[in-house]
Amino acid sequence: KGVEADTTLDEWMKKAKKAKCKAIAKFAANIEDDKQAVKAARQTEYSNALLEGTVNRIKCIKRTMYNRAGIELLRAKVIYGL
Repeated sequence: KGVEADTTLDEWMKKAKKAKCKAIAKFAANIEDDKQAVKAARQTEYSNALLEGTVNRIKCIKRTMYNRAGIELLRAKVIYGL
């Protein structure tokens, strides 16, 4: 998983940086700038998906309630999922 995946990532980045599509080339360059973090994220079993989903849910509730109700109702919607 580790060495083989690293080699595959390195090969992909070389190809992507030479791509005609500038967005892909820039994306590959950005990954290379933070290569250690990308490798660590691929190798760990942990995920922050639950946290991100919760934050997204709260932001959605806030957007729908903007200028419509007070903090008490917002708190109730977030806590009790109304």
